[in-house]
Amino acid sequence: MLASLVDSGAELILAGHIHQGAVSERHEFEVIRGDVRGATVSIAPGLGQPRPQRRGEARGLHVYQCSEDSIRVETYVWRDEDWGLTAVRRFARGRRPLTVEPA
Repeated sequence: MLASLVDSGAELILAGHIHQGAVSERHEFEVIRGDVRGATVSIAPGLGQPRPQRRGEARGLHVYQCSEDSIRVETYVWRDEDWGLTAVRRFARGRRPLTVEPA
């Protein structure tokens, strides 16, 4: 199914309702070879109240910024009285990998 979405042109695939946020690139979890398009798969952490008896679940959200060559994803979680930035990731769009940035 992922290959069908990517073959149709999808570059960002959004999901949610599992109360655990995650963002990854197709090449991080699917073994693929040759000239293939990448895709970013994002599972939103959810804004609702964490489930009872589930330790570690946080209210959160992802903010997406797209440019010509990349998708940037910022992850925020609710911390007592305000949103806190917990992660920033960039993913390539299309077939080319991102350029390596100096540290």
